[in-house]
This record gives sequence, structure tokens and C-alpha cells, in this order.
Amino acid sequence: MTTVASKLLLLGAVGLTACSSSDKSVFASDDSAPDKFTVGGVVSGLTSAGLVLQNNGTDDLPVPIPGEFTFPTPLASGSTYSVTVKSQPGIGPAQSCSVTHGSGTVGNADVTSVEISCTTQVGRFLYVANLDSNDVSGYTIDARNGQLTAIAGSPFPADRSPVFVSADRNGRTLYVANKGSPTTTPRLSTYSIDPPTGALAQAPHSPFDITNTTPASGALDLGKPLVHRTGTFVYIGATAGQLDGGTIDDLGDLTQIPGMPVTAGVGLAFGTLNAAGTVLYVPHDAFSGMAAGGISAYSIHTPSGVLTFLGAYSTGGRVPTMAVLQRSGGFLLAPNSNFGNARGSVAVFAVDAVNGTLTAVAGSPFATGVGTIPVSVAVHPFKSFVYTTNSNGSDASDITAFAMDAGTGFLAPVLGSPFASNGGAATPGSIDPSGRFFFVANQRSNSIQGFSIDQDTGALTKVPGSPFPAGLAPTAVSIDVSGRFLYCSNSASDTVSAYAIDSTTGALTRINTVATGRSPGVVEQVGLQ
Repeated sequence: MTTVASKLLLLGAVGLTACSSSDKSVFASDDSAPDKFTVGGVVSGLTSAGLVLQNNGTDDLPVPIPGEFTFPTPLASGSTYSVTVKSQPGIGPAQSCSVTHGSGTVGNADVTSVEISCTTQVGRFLYVANLDSNDVSGYTIDARNGQLTAIAGSPFPADRSPVFVSADRNGRTLYVANKGSPTTTPRLSTYSIDPPTGALAQAPHSPFDITNTTPASGALDLGKPLVHRTGTFVYIGATAGQLDGGTIDDLGDLTQIPGMPVTAGVGLAFGTLNAAGTVLYVPHDAFSGMAAGGISAYSIHTPSGVLTFLGAYSTGGRVPTMAVLQRSGGFLLAPNSNFGNARGSVAVFAVDAVNGTLTAVAGSPFATGVGTIPVSVAVHPFKSFVYTTNSNGSDASDITAFAMDAGTGFLAPVLGSPFASNGGAATPGSIDPSGRFFFVANQRSNSIQGFSIDQDTGALTKVPGSPFPAGLAPTAVSIDVSGRFLYCSNSASDTVSAYAIDSTTGALTRINTVATGRSPGVVEQVGLQ
């Protein structure tokens, strides 16, 4: 018995050993699986927000600041990796980020050699329509110092009384709105832009009639052409209560969009397109066949450009001068000029995220500053601050600052608002891409006023040396996408002046002044370098 028991115990021990050996082989199989390692590297030169990286077309990684980065998903040894930029920085000065050492095979250690280099971009060309000489002036922008140099062949012939220029987002086509005369129909001129030089070549059949108004009815004032994000069609509004549009072919020739022009309630103003290019918003005024001022909204059908009317929404004022969308697209703002009837105001609408229809927010419209003419509204690029530039049409002007409730759109005046400008028929104001400075030209005092923006409260403080001398009757300021330079056309001097913006204080230093044609309007910067 003892012998048998001993043998059974021995067999049991052998069985346990075998079982243990089998279990060990299972765990050994897991331990022998390929090791996994992370992929990352360093981002340098990043100063703006919105950069998003990808690895192998997935594993999105937002990068808010320069420095080291690591993708969250590790890869097995022997796997390939490919790092790309999914989204370039979009908030702040224009930047372009490129990848070096972005692809390879994962070895037996973490990958840390990927390099992302970000550089700040500068506008490439600048154009301005000259009302009284019927032409367009063009300039190259020096990327190092912002200096303007006339493009060979400039100024380029336009049609009668050009007022605004616009370009497609790729910088290939320039559109010029010509308001015409009592004997000349309003027309839209189209030009191809030579990429290396910026020289303009007019399309074979340009200019194109853009309203059904006969020349005998007199000249019309026109809005700024609105170019669709695809670059395949363009819209333009006129004071005759019309909105026209056309598709553009490879030669730059326009074909009128079916159903255009739209004749219901469109006035002279700056309209806007939503970021997706699916909805068009155009202000209409009390003088364009409508009972009161408002915003007309249209859905856009692509690729035809055909419009479907969504509705007309009262702004609570007589003459809304523009429609501006908040960066998120959740709210639309429109300043009301009332021309002596009542104090000016700014209307705010909530935008339906699905169909683009508008609903006035509680309390809208909100009263603005001095006089009855808020000429523009500017929205901070990433803070909830809103600024209207106001004028009484003569010697008084100021800026009203609001803090916007991110949820409701309600506007509350910033402490100390309105802030005095330098007097004299203020023009549209502009915020630099960093969101730190606000500039406005004052026509009657021939100057440019600069303010620093308190990033916590939105309050404005004049920058050192402000106001800065401009030419005679400065029309409007335009800030370069880099935030380094400011350009201002001077309508009575027939010039454009270039200024450097001090990145610390916001003070302006004149770079150079160049001649234009007669009575230059608002400048347009085109392209990147």
C-alpha cells in the first residue's frame, strides 16, 4: 500500500508539473508578443492655435503649444508610422507647419525623432480699386519687412467706378465690383492672378453685367463680392434690392446662376458666407423694398450655386451695414445705422446649426455708442468680445465694447465702454490675428487709432503714440495675416501706407507709402508666402 501510494503521489506530482509547465508556456506566449512603443517628437515655432497631427491617417493629436509631443496609441515593433498635419493652425497669426522625419518603422524603442516646424506666413499681394480712375492698383508685399512695391503693369484697367475687390481663397482669381454710372450698367470684372508676379489678366469676356437695372436708372452702390469657398461661384448685392451671382470657368468667365438676380430685399452692405459654404447672409435695408432693416438668408446648392430663400430676419434698425459670423458660427451680428432716427445698435442672432436659420437673441438689438451710425462690428478671434465702431457722421466717433455670453449671445457692455476714438467719421475697425490690438482709421483727423485689448475684460487702452498719422481721408485699415503689418488706403491722398505693428505695444511705425489711382477704396490682401 505504501508503495502504491508513493507511486500515485509521484504520478500526481508529475501531472501537476506537466500542468504547470503547460500553463507556463501559455504565459510565455503572451510575454513573447511584440513590444509596443510610442511615436512622437518636437514641435517648434508654433504661436497659433488649432494644429492637429495624425499618425497613419488616424490617432488625432491636437498640439496647443510648441514642445515635445507623443501620440496616445503605441505601435508594435516592426510597424510603420507616418505623421502628417491634419489641420494647420487656424486661430491667431497665419502659420504653416511641415513635417520632417515623419515616417519610418518602429524599432525596439520609442520614436522621438519626428520634427514639426511651424512658420508664420505673410500676405503675398495687395490690391485696391480706384474709384475715380477706373482701375486697380496691385503691389507685392515684402515678407521680411512688409514693404509694398508696385506690380509691373499696375494699375490695371477696370470698368466704370470700381469700388471693391475680392479674391478666391487660393489667390487665383480677383473680382472687382464696378458700380457704373447713369450711362453705364454695374458690372463685375474678373482677372486671373499670375502666381509669381501678381499681375492681373482680365478674363476674355470680362466685365459682366450683374443686375437687371438699365443704365438710365443711374449708378448703383454695390457690396463686396462674396466668393464661395470652392472658388467656383461668386455673389454680389446692390442697392437696387438685388442679389446676383455667377459661376466661373477656367478662363475666368462668368455665367449667371439660374434664378439670379434675386430681387427681394437686398441692400448695400457686406454679407457673409458660413464656413461650410452652405448658407449666405446678406443685410437688407429699409430703402430696398422692405419695411425695416434685416438679414436675408439663403441656402446654397453646390455645385450650381443656386439659392433657396430661408427667410428675412429683422435687425430692429433701419440700415444694417454688414453681417458677421462669430468664429464658431453659432451667432451672427449686424450693426444698425439709423441715420438720425435713433441711436445705433447691433443685432445678434442665434444660428441654427442644421439649416442656418436665425433667431434673435434676448435683448437684441443692443445700443451702441455715440451718434446713430455704427459702421462696423468686429469679433475677437478667440475671446467672447465684440466691438462696434460708431460715428455721428461728423466729428465724433467711439468704439463700443461688449462681452458676449457664449451660451445665449447676450451682449453686456464692457466696463468703461464706449471708448473714445480720435474723432471724425470713424471707418471699419479691425482686430489683429493675435487678438491683442484693435485699430481704426479716422477720416476727418487723418489718423489711425490703436488700442490694446485687455484679454480678461475686453477693455481698450490706447497704445503708446496713438493716434498715428495717416494720409488724407484714410478709408480703412487692413491687418496682415501675420499680424506684423497694417495697411491703410488714403482716399484723398491717392496712396496706400504700410506700417509695422510692434508685437509688444501695438505701436505703428510707417514702412512706406505708395501711389495708387484716384480715390482708392478698401485694400484686399491675396495669397500667402
